[in-house]
Amino acid sequence: MILLSSWYDCSVDIAFSLFNQIPIHSFSLILGIGVLIGLHGVINEALVEGNDTNLYLNFTLLILLGSLLGGRAAYIGLHWAYFQQHLDEILRFWLGGLGWVGALGGGIITLTIIALLRGRHFGDMCDTILPLLTAMTISIWLGCWVAGTAYGPKVDAWWGIPVQDMRGDVSIRWPLQPLGALLTVGISWGISAFWSKLHTPGLRFALTLAGISLMQLGLSALRVDPGPFWNGARLDLWAALVFFTSSTLIAIMIYMKAYTHLLISEKS
Repeated sequence: MILLSSWYDCSVDIAFSLFNQIPIHSFSLILGIGVLIGLHGVINEALVEGNDTNLYLNFTLLILLGSLLGGRAAYIGLHWAYFQQHLDEILRFWLGGLGWVGALGGGIITLTIIALLRGRHFGDMCDTILPLLTAMTISIWLGCWVAGTAYGPKVDAWWGIPVQDMRGDVSIRWPLQPLGALLTVGISWGISAFWSKLHTPGLRFALTLAGISLMQLGLSALRVDPGPFWNGARLDLWAALVFFTSSTLIAIMIYMKAYTHLLISEKS
């Protein structure tokens, strides 16, 4: 449900038609695969931590719903002038139009509500559903690649790759989308590799989100596809800056709190 390309019209990319009537878009197909992989990862994480897998499956589905609603609301809010004249299209999210900022925010808000209502540790829940964030981020970047959005500038270099733009034209461009997917894998793997040293509830999620946000911050600065700007920069970039700053501060606070408790326990 999260869209790294914040303004995407999937009507330009139909993979195939189901029963020759229902169009299946490449982006939606790849995103769906990412959701399934993420759900599998969450269930495995719950098993490792000794949690109820069915319960976490339900939690994850609710979080996905919150992400969908948040992502759609963000997109509609940014394009209200259009939707005000086409109210019947507001609920047709399958036609395209999800804002990654609203989707991520909606997912986190839903997770917070679940943790409060069920009396569960917020940090533990964040770490358990982390595979969903990673899998969806990877699938979204790959989906943007095949859908012709979130692309970089044209280049005349050996490392450039053929990339389709929103009009369907193919040019040699910066490999932003595959780079985003690969960097997400690297960030997730790197933090997980040192997880034995970071085993404090919520720290792994906060660091991963900070890493992904920093990546998004850099890649957003290179994007040349159409999108809203504010104060000379893409809204994507500002949103990534907010998420990076907040998640980094949270990670520091979590670490300092754990370190302080460790010092106190050693002295006692």
